[in-house]
Amino acid sequence: MSGTGAPSGGQEREQRALKLERLRSLGIVPYAYSFRRTHAVAEVVRDEASLAAAGAPVSLAGRIMALRGHGHTAFGHLKDATGR
Repeated sequence: MSGTGAPSGGQEREQRALKLERLRSLGIVPYAYSFRRTHAVAEVVRDEASLAAAGAPVSLAGRIMALRGHGHTAFGHLKDATGR
């Protein structure tokens, strides 16, 4: 155990498993959310003009690699297995 009082890796895993079991015993589905992706990042990059012209809805899933805020607007880089 480190000097910070934080639990070790094994203890932390055990605590998380206990919390997960407690949620389930209360009837809570801990990972209930699902998300249906319509396109991969590479598809959107390749077909951006036609998707925009058609007003087609796009749902992407990936990791936000960079995020920049500009007032009430934000810009970011989203990365998935197909690209950024």
